[in-house]
Amino acid sequence: MLAKKDKMDKSWSPRRAKLTKQSLLNRGRPGKTVSPCIQKMMKASEKISSKGVDDIELTFDDGSRKVCSAVLRMCSPVFEQMLASGTKKIEVKAATAHEFDAFYSLLMPGYFRSDKITEENLGPLLALSDHYQVDFVKWGCEEKLRSLPVTVSRLVQAHDCGLDDQYARCLKKLGVCPQLLNKEELEELGRTKPNLLLEVAWSMREEASGVNSGESVDNDFD
Repeated sequence: MLAKKDKMDKSWSPRRAKLTKQSLLNRGRPGKTVSPCIQKMMKASEKISSKGVDDIELTFDDGSRKVCSAVLRMCSPVFEQMLASGTKKIEVKAATAHEFDAFYSLLMPGYFRSDKITEENLGPLLALSDHYQVDFVKWGCEEKLRSLPVTVSRLVQAHDCGLDDQYARCLKKLGVCPQLLNKEELEELGRTKPNLLLEVAWSMREEASGVNSGESVDNDFD
């Protein structure tokens, strides 16, 4: 990391400092009452900017951005490795400048909330968090995916990004509801991901066997 750690407060402990996956996802979750204090903290966090300490340039096909190397290095082992040599300019091919803006904003101290991840920005955020190995953003994307309908493209997405729970959920749903599949998707899956097509077919077979044997099938499975 760039900076050395300051002296630790005597009350500090690894257990207290560690944020778990669940605690990150619970932050700002819809449907839960948010206290006035938390609301103020959320509003204050949105004013955080790295503008005064931006020291490297990222270039994209559609523009460039000045960003803070310390923020990137703290959050991403991939950026840590790239920036360790002292480089001041990096070409980013994994996203547009606008898509990276949304990703970078979630890395700012105190800013991350899962409700900032929407169906519209989910795809680029998941791809970037997977590519740069930023786990807390990836967890937020996985949580959002659980609230969205299953599709073949989301099955492929879960497989490619290593989202095991989401992948199992999609496989189960497609096995229970084969009507979610169409001929074009099956043909595309056969061309590009034949192993996934085989797993979908096996899931359908298992679900059909369960129905024929009188076993109950949860058709409300999302």
